Amino acid sequence: MTSAVSSSQAREWWRGIREAWPAPSGIAMAVLAAITIRLAVLAIGYLAVVTFGFPATAPPPNGTNTWWDLPQRWDAQWYAGVANEGYEWTGNVTVQQNLNFFPAYPMLVRAVAFFVHLRGVPRPVVFVWTATFVSIGVFAIAAAYIYRIAADRFGDEVGSGAVLLIGSYPFALFYSAAYAEALYLLCAVGAWYHLEKKQPLPLAFWGVVAGLSRPNGALLTVPLIAWLLLQRRREWLLYAVSIAPIVGTLIYSGWAYSFTGHPLVWAELQRSAWLRTYKGVDSEIWQPVTSFFAMGPSRFVKAAPWTALNLAPTLLAIFAIWPVARRLGGGAAVFVALNTIFPLLNGGLVGMGRYTAVLFPMFIWLALVARRSALSLLASCFAMGQGVAAALFFTWRPIF
Repeated sequence: MTSAVSSSQAREWWRGIREAWPAPSGIAMAVLAAITIRLAVLAIGYLAVVTFGFPATAPPPNGTNTWWDLPQRWDAQWYAGVANEGYEWTGNVTVQQNLNFFPAYPMLVRAVAFFVHLRGVPRPVVFVWTATFVSIGVFAIAAAYIYRIAADRFGDEVGSGAVLLIGSYPFALFYSAAYAEALYLLCAVGAWYHLEKKQPLPLAFWGVVAGLSRPNGALLTVPLIAWLLLQRRREWLLYAVSIAPIVGTLIYSGWAYSFTGHPLVWAELQRSAWLRTYKGVDSEIWQPVTSFFAMGPSRFVKAAPWTALNLAPTLLAIFAIWPVARRLGGGAAVFVALNTIFPLLNGGLVGMGRYTAVLFPMFIWLALVARRSALSLLASCFAMGQGVAAALFFTWRPIF
C-alpha cells in the first residue's frame, strides 16, 4: 500500500526546513558569490587549456598533468618561488629577480603551505596551488568588507551589487590566480573600514600589511589621510596610524638593505629589470588614445589587442574619479586616482586592467548607479569579459 504526499504537507515540510535553516545574511551571500565566481574562473581556464591549447611562444609545461600545471602562469611562478625558496640576489639590478615581489603574500602562502601535504605532488605545485586558494580565500574576506562598507552607507542592495561587480569584473580573474592583488584589496578595504569605524589597531595592522604587499602599497596612506582631512576629524591617533602603509614599505626596505646593501633595490629592479618606469605621457598614454579614435575600434583592436584590452579599464577608472568623489567622498576618489595614475605613469598601459581590479570605490559607485536590471546586465557583461580574459591568461596570452 502506497501513500502520496499532498501538496499541503510538502509545503509544511518545506516551511519547517526554512525555519530551521534561516536565510543567509547578505554578507554570507556576498562571500558565497565571491567564492563561486573564483572557482568558475579556474574551470574556464582549464577548459580553455584543453580546448584552445597554447601559442607557439608559450613556455613548456612544468609537468604532464594539465590540471596541476594550470595556475603556473606568468608572475604566479615568481610569487610561488618566493614562498617556496625565498629571495635571491645576484647583485645585478638589470637581471629579473624576485626582490621586487613584496613579501606579505608569499609569506602568507608559505605559512599556509606548511600544513598542506599532497602525496606524489611536487612541492612547487603545492605552493602555487596553495597560493591560488589563498587568493580565493583572501578575496572572500575582502568581499565581506566591501559589502559592509557599501551596505552601511547605501543599503544591502548596493553592498551586494558592489561585491557582484568587483567579483565579475573582467580583470578580477587575478583573484583566482597566485597574485598579490587579493591581499592588497583586503588590506585597502580593511584599513578603510576600520578607519571609518575609528578602530586604530586593525587599521594599523591592515596598513602595515598593505605596505608589505606591493610596491605602491605605501600610497594607501594618502587617501586615508585625505579622508580624515576632508571629514575634518581631530582624532590624532587615527592620523598617526594612517601612515602604517609607509611603515610596512620601510620594513621591507630595511630588510632589503640588510640582504643586498641597497634599501630600494626593489624599486631599482622595477625600473631596470622589469622596465616599469616613466616613459612620457605622449608615447604611453596619449598615443594609444589618439590611435583609437583615428583608427576606429575594430581596426585598433586588431592592430593592438593587448593595448586595447588595458586601455578600456584605464579609461573607465579615470572617468570614475569625479563621480566617486561626488558619491563617496574625496578620500575614495584619491584612492581611485592614485591607483590608476601612478601605475599608468610608471609603465604605461601594461597591466592596467590588473591595477584597476582593486578600485573598490569604483565598484560601489557602479552599484549605486546601476540598480536591478541594469546591475544584472552590467555584471553579465563583466562576467563574459572575465571568461575571455581567463581563457587568454591561462593559455599564456599576454593580457597585460
